[in-house]
Amino acid sequence: MTRTEFVSAFNLHDSLIENVKITGAGTTIEMEIDYAFWMQDNYREGDPETGLITVIFKNVSRYTMPSDIDWGETSILEMKEEDKSILFLVINDITDASLKVLIETDEIDVKTY
Repeated sequence: MTRTEFVSAFNLHDSLIENVKITGAGTTIEMEIDYAFWMQDNYREGDPETGLITVIFKNVSRYTMPSDIDWGETSILEMKEEDKSILFLVINDITDASLKVLIETDEIDVKTY
C-alpha cells in the first residue's frame, strides 16, 4: 500500500514499538508493533485489545531515527504523512523523551498475526 493508504488505514496512537530491523543497506525497515486494536474505528467489544503486527517499509530511499532508541520503551504518539515520508512522533515511556522517526517510502506491507 502507499504511505497515504497506510496513514489513513492505521491509527498507531498508543501502540508500542517492540523492535526495528533495518536490512538491505537501509532499503527495508521492519517495525514490530504491539498494535492498539482498541484504537481503531472497526474495533468491536470482545476482540483482542492489542496484538502484534509487523510493518514492512520497502524501497526506502531515506530514513532518520536516533541510534540510541530502546525500542522496548517506546510508544507512538502520532503518525502522519510528511512530503514523501511517514513521520512517527514517539516517546520513551520511561524518560518521557520525545523522538522522531522519518521513513521515506511509498511501498508498505502490514502483516498481522
